[in-house]
Formats: sequence, C-alpha cells, structure tokens
Amino acid sequence: MSTPNHPPPGDVAAGSKLTAMSRKESWALVKQAALGRLAFVMDGWPLVMPVNYLVDGADVVIRSDPGRKLTAAHDQLQATLQVDSVDRVHRSGWSVLVFGIATAVDDREEVARLDGLGLRSWAASERASWIRLLPVQITGRRLPRAWSYPDPIP
Repeated sequence: MSTPNHPPPGDVAAGSKLTAMSRKESWALVKQAALGRLAFVMDGWPLVMPVNYLVDGADVVIRSDPGRKLTAAHDQLQATLQVDSVDRVHRSGWSVLVFGIATAVDDREEVARLDGLGLRSWAASERASWIRLLPVQITGRRLPRAWSYPDPIP
C-alpha cells in the first residue's frame, strides 16, 4: 500500500488489455500534448482542473491566476497532472500521470524567462503567475486498438 509520500505504482492488472508504458515513452507523450488536468487536494477535497502547460526541462509549467491552483503551489502541495488521448473509433488511447510537488514561481528573472516560452492561457485572462510541477514519478498506460477497419459484423 502506498503512503502519502510515495505515488501509487503504474502497474497493470493481469489479463488487462492495458499495457504499461516506460517513463521515457510517457514523458514523450506529455511533451507533445498541450492540455491536461491538474489534480490536488484542498481543504480535504480533491480538485481536478483543466490546464494547458509546457514542459520546461524536467518540469511542467502552468500559467495561473490567483486562486486554488496558485494557493496549492504556494503551499507546495502534492499534485498530479493527467494527460491523455482517446481514439473512440478504435476504442484505444493512452493516459499518463505525472506525480509531483506543485511550487509557485516567485523569482522575477525566472518569471520573465517563463513568460518568454510562449505559453498562453486558453482561458480569457492573461494568467500572470506560474506554477512549476516538480515530477517525482511518471506512469503511463496504453490501450491498444480494439479493432481495425472494417469492423467485423458478428
């Protein structure tokens, strides 16, 4: 059983069609995607919020307005970024979890450098603050295609 200091393992149940992905493959998918969900616990309740992000070296960076995400980052809470892709036609897809510590970026030079990376919020506001997710563990799973065209008729 996992403790709060250790993320859960990225195992796959025996007999499942899911396959575990390597850290390298999982990280490559996170790098190519742009949208995910940031999850953390605040006041005893889990929160899951959509975010667009960039990979900055070995970390994930997210723009934010003042609010729950930024408060969590100032408190350096444990957080998880989920990034996934679904192919409904072929009943397949993948999902990656980046477990880490959310930290607020307060250094002015670092904020200026991050501002130059070109990440713009998909939300209406400019989102002047930055959150850095420091990864502790990355796990990924893939569900292979369930069928190929044409779908066999039973």
